[in-house]
Amino acid sequence: MQSNEKGKTASSRRVCLDKPFIEFEKTQINQSIVERFEQQASRYPSRLAVKTGKAQLTYAGLNQTANRIARDIIERFGPGSVPVALFLDQGIQLISAILAVLKAGKSYVALDTSFPHSKNASVVDHCRPGTILTDRDHYPLASKLFEDTSPLMIIDEANHLYSPSNLNLSISPEATAYIIYTSGSTGEPKGVFQDHRNVLHNVMRCTNMLHIAPDDRLSLLWSCSFAASIPNIFGALLNGAALFPYDIRKNGIMNLADWLIKQEITIYHSVPTAYRHLLSTLAGKENFSRLRMIKLSGEPVRKTDVELYKRHFHEGCIFHVSYASTETNIVRQFFCDHNTEFSGDIVPVGYEVEDMEVMVLDEDGEEAVANCPGEIAVISPYLPPAYYRKDDPADSPFQPDKKGGGRRIYRTGDTGYMLADGCLMHLGRKDQQIKVRGYRVELGEVETALSELAMVKESAVVGYDDPDNGKVLVAYVVLRKDKAATAGELRNALKDRLPDYMVPSRFVLLEAMPLTLSGKIDRMALPDPEREGPQLENAYVAPRTPTEIMLAGIWRKILRIKRVGAADNFFELGGHSLLVARLAAEIRKKTGRTLPIVAILQSPTIKQLAKILQAEGSPSKFPSILIRAGGSRPPFFWVGINTYRPPYLGPEQPVYGIILQGDYGKPIVYRSVEELAAHHLDEIRTVQPKGPYSLGGYCFSGLVAFEMAQQLFRQGEEVSLLCLVEPLTHCLPSCNGASNVSLISRVKSLGAKLALLRSAEKRTSALSFISRTITGNIHFAFCQTCIYLGYPVPRRFRDFYRLHTAGRYVSGAYPGRAAVFLREKRRDADWSGLGAKGTYVHEVIGTVHHTMMDEPYVGIWTRQLNRYLSDIEADEKIDSHDTEMVLS
Repeated sequence: MQSNEKGKTASSRRVCLDKPFIEFEKTQINQSIVERFEQQASRYPSRLAVKTGKAQLTYAGLNQTANRIARDIIERFGPGSVPVALFLDQGIQLISAILAVLKAGKSYVALDTSFPHSKNASVVDHCRPGTILTDRDHYPLASKLFEDTSPLMIIDEANHLYSPSNLNLSISPEATAYIIYTSGSTGEPKGVFQDHRNVLHNVMRCTNMLHIAPDDRLSLLWSCSFAASIPNIFGALLNGAALFPYDIRKNGIMNLADWLIKQEITIYHSVPTAYRHLLSTLAGKENFSRLRMIKLSGEPVRKTDVELYKRHFHEGCIFHVSYASTETNIVRQFFCDHNTEFSGDIVPVGYEVEDMEVMVLDEDGEEAVANCPGEIAVISPYLPPAYYRKDDPADSPFQPDKKGGGRRIYRTGDTGYMLADGCLMHLGRKDQQIKVRGYRVELGEVETALSELAMVKESAVVGYDDPDNGKVLVAYVVLRKDKAATAGELRNALKDRLPDYMVPSRFVLLEAMPLTLSGKIDRMALPDPEREGPQLENAYVAPRTPTEIMLAGIWRKILRIKRVGAADNFFELGGHSLLVARLAAEIRKKTGRTLPIVAILQSPTIKQLAKILQAEGSPSKFPSILIRAGGSRPPFFWVGINTYRPPYLGPEQPVYGIILQGDYGKPIVYRSVEELAAHHLDEIRTVQPKGPYSLGGYCFSGLVAFEMAQQLFRQGEEVSLLCLVEPLTHCLPSCNGASNVSLISRVKSLGAKLALLRSAEKRTSALSFISRTITGNIHFAFCQTCIYLGYPVPRRFRDFYRLHTAGRYVSGAYPGRAAVFLREKRRDADWSGLGAKGTYVHEVIGTVHHTMMDEPYVGIWTRQLNRYLSDIEADEKIDSHDTEMVLS
């Protein structure tokens, strides 16, 4: 910055936050997080605490849920302050689990379910948790990850007979609250632990700085395995405000703006990269009237980010930049409004916050004078004493303050300089650590992972400044002479070892590394990746059609490369999950069509995407969706991915979902179940050209899977296993007409009772209940009920009904092997004779009135299916195991 910046940067102090709030007094940090939360639950029992999707909990509900889980933890694993690992997706269950672990007097370690097995395994091996909380969906992977380390607790099975009242355990403010792991230069994880007092002090700073009040609604876009999630989670729940988790990886950036408006979010917090991609999706007509603060951290913030804020957000919305780390939490802040001006491209990280002193140290360890760069150090009594389970204090960046007073000094490894008015400028790292999309990355850790690959002789990884996407990773690789490998093969090999944000966006293959006179890699002499361009597996094929040329232009703009071929892979050119959302947004702007994110993920070339865009008005051309990659087994195909979520199988089982035609709101154009099955068989063959095949489906989708298996047999292919979950009965060969007549009789009986209800609202509610609770023939029963009562049948149900009503589909005997999963005692067919090679019938016995695709049923039958697929892969005789599976 220039010398005249003193007056300009000081304007950030004049930004007025006039929102009323309840001040977080410093005396309130001398308690536990649990005590503070329970005070909010007592004060605001009926206020919304957390909401995700259609699920939500009030403060009373969240408190009671956490209490029950906490009692279950103690009952199973006893008292004590051991760590508890959490292996759950972002959402209400994870938030409930965090509070439950703290209420049980233990500390939590949040693992990221999207990380590779090896990454999570290294964390578990280091922190040695006393138990692991997971759910039924993630149990197969969790059991493999932790089978030799810790017992597992399935949070879905937490005993609801436990008292929902507070446990009232005595928890010291000095007790460890959480351990969060960061990247380590040697490949070994570094655990940062914070006690309850430090967390409360951080929440106090955030509350008083941002004026967080009970009427606020805070976004949670960060994974809970990162420290940036802490001010969002506890900033909301320790102030009576509402927390709104949003999983960008699953829901996409494209839908984020609509979500912010619909949920009336007041405080938005993300890394600058995600913020830029969000704004790239805006049409300019969005109304963010409830949004009062944009909060960015984790990466350098540019002047252009502030200009975008002024363009898209109202004058009452404040722009907030903060400087923080996992070790220190927030230590500096800078406010902007529509009147703030400053020169230079980088926004300052700002001014002091309470009890967190910041100094810039010169090479001698002394405080540097104004405008002179040096290493940033933080001095405070609210810092951890060391890294978790690191025994060498001399090697620690945490050292006692020579001035005493219980304060510690943490040398951050960041460089910066202080302006004369006390405003801090952040320049970057002094070592090989950078921030990628807000995540801390040690370049040495990526290089270590590359060096472990058999084909790699030598590697160097650098952070490259992309004007649109912030820091990206570029890997320079020298291959062994006897080992050939492409950039795609290197990328895929790293995906098994590193999280996606640590996998380089670009790979540059070199004959030899440039060296300094001392023989070290000369990083300054590494070629410019822009000039080298991405090195691809396929020869360049020029885009030819107008759609391909249009898409190539979008790719060049987003990826900042000069040439894109029709066969080039988006991800091999440097694309990643955030850029996929931007690509979808650009396609929508150019064509007016909204492509599902999964379509882009599974059709990552120009040619493939062009075919999808050109399929307007024709039968569904969306490809099979890869749900789980990797593993040694043949793929399992689940029919009807868009209607019901597929089974979650183990890490050794690749799973593909088939988007059943009729989903995405389009009519079914085929005239029979046979034609529909043949259409989707063509999709399966694009993934697996030859058998043996394994496939399955639920309800009507199970009927389509059944016909697909029949056609495969008739074509001379082998079907290893057909899985039917609550299948339709009246069309299958083992059923008789009586079951169909019986079903219609039951529906009419219910309909007669329904007609007696005077309230139209009650009739609609009851109709919905009937459609959910008549098992196995849901579409059929729903349509029959609507027809009987004279109600219009929704188009999607009407199309399915047209295909499978009486006389439309009659199947012959099935020559293969089948597994049938039924809810409760449903014996409306002789299932044992369904498959000539054997039929394995399982009844899940319980009292929960949901479908087999809801918890707790889905976890039970999925594990059984996984055992069958394992037996088939091992070429072992299938054991039918238990015929009854009882809910715990």
